Amino acid sequence: MSSSPPDSADCRTHERFTQLRLKSLRIIRQWIDRHIEHCEVRDEILAIAEEKAWKSFATLKNTKEFTPWFMTIVQNTARDYFRHKKIRESTHEVFDEKQHSGTGTYLNIDLNIDIEVMLGILNLKERAAVVMSSNKYSIKEIADEIGCTEAAAQKMIYRAKHKIRKKFPEYGA
Repeated sequence: MSSSPPDSADCRTHERFTQLRLKSLRIIRQWIDRHIEHCEVRDEILAIAEEKAWKSFATLKNTKEFTPWFMTIVQNTARDYFRHKKIRESTHEVFDEKQHSGTGTYLNIDLNIDIEVMLGILNLKERAAVVMSSNKYSIKEIADEIGCTEAAAQKMIYRAKHKIRKKFPEYGA
């Protein structure tokens, strides 16, 4: 977000983006803090992700889905950062591919494939609910974030996990 857009319509768009970004920043920061050790790297990844999100903000059809959309951008940016910058070798930081890519034990399912493939069968709200649930968010927090009732959020998580187990039975519990 290098500069403010020149005309008033672009200014309103930038203001809306900033409002949505600030609203979702707590959840994004929690994920970053859990998965990335070094503060400098956290800030750099967040800055890159924010720039990517701003550049593609016009493609977001429903602003109610901003947080899961932005979370996906942050996660992909972190993964790309570690792969392309080769942080593993240069800083001797332990980079656990299972932790960063989402493979391993996740959603009470033992996975040996990339979690992005599994989450790819879910819509944005289901994906956000499942990811937040796996990160120990309460049902109330999840419901507030995706804009539904607690009962609907609980049902959405159950159905999303069921979809994953049905599509990938060899990894299901």
